[in-house]
Amino acid sequence: MEKRLFVIAGHGAGDCGAVGNGYEEAERARALAQKIKDFGGAKVLLADFSKNSYRSNIIGKREIPKDCVVLELHLDSSKNEKARGGHVIINANFKADKYDTALSKMIADMFPGRSKIISGRTDIANVRRAAESGYNYRLMECCFISNAEDIKKFNSNIDAIAKRILACFDINVQESPKKDNVSKSIEEIAREVIAGKWGNGATRKQKLAAAGYDYKAVQSMVNKLLK
Repeated sequence: MEKRLFVIAGHGAGDCGAVGNGYEEAERARALAQKIKDFGGAKVLLADFSKNSYRSNIIGKREIPKDCVVLELHLDSSKNEKARGGHVIINANFKADKYDTALSKMIADMFPGRSKIISGRTDIANVRRAAESGYNYRLMECCFISNAEDIKKFNSNIDAIAKRILACFDINVQESPKKDNVSKSIEEIAREVIAGKWGNGATRKQKLAAAGYDYKAVQSMVNKLLK
């Protein structure tokens, strides 16, 4: 059976993840995940953006189709604002496969700076869960959200990153992907909410979720801006 790609965007459901340079990890990871889906079409499945996949334990509960290879997306952070670069994390008990190798070379080429581009770990819950559940899994730290140059490059090249990720998994890119607003920052969307562009109440919540945004994160930014 031909493999599909299942993409998990890290954090969410009230957990914004790392924060830096005006952006939140959960929102940026979802922006990239949506782009991968837009360009990959039916060959790409997305974890529910409204949920925190770590907390809900979709891996341990084996809620991911077995014909899928799994990619979990994150952005790193450091108190050292000069720290930069992307890398791939796999289970230390496994050897890197062709997807891990291609992905790590791609992200290190776009976001250099790491001394190791593939790291073996067993102290990360989802890494362990995936091994126990029999999933072909890897976690990718795309870049440092705390590094101004990294996050600027991430935002400016989000389409290219999505396309290159698909190529690493041997998935052809669709010529005319769905257009969306998900590449905007959480603050931009919050300002649109304040301007009334996303409706009110349940309608607003539904529209934001459908567009791939973390409703709680957007509402938190709205409250902050209004203060």
